[in-house]
Amino acid sequence: MTTFTESPRNAGFIYHEHDQQFSRENADVLLGQNLDAGTVVRLNADQRLTAWTNENFTDGTEDQLIGILINDTDATLAHTKAAYIARGAVVNLAELTYPAAAEAEMILQLKALDIITRS
Repeated sequence: MTTFTESPRNAGFIYHEHDQQFSRENADVLLGQNLDAGTVVRLNADQRLTAWTNENFTDGTEDQLIGILINDTDATLAHTKAAYIARGAVVNLAELTYPAAAEAEMILQLKALDIITRS
């Protein structure tokens, strides 16, 4: 018998979200980024999405996360529009992409956005 392995799906990390018109926002993913669905993201100084790293930056921006990328987005060749969960959702912690050492900080910042993580 053949065994199939299914890879994670776009938006598969979402258990529940309020109305999509309320929970989702759009922004450009920064040129050079290739991000998976479920990546915890922040806005850079140019208001483009990048992966959240929980680091301090010298360009005057704070590493404040703003949500979770909904779909795989490849912006290696150009800035690319993408949707992200910005508020009002329950998500699967195990399917998010973030720095492992910053899990507690990430959970707190998501909670402030009314995004609740579950195992």
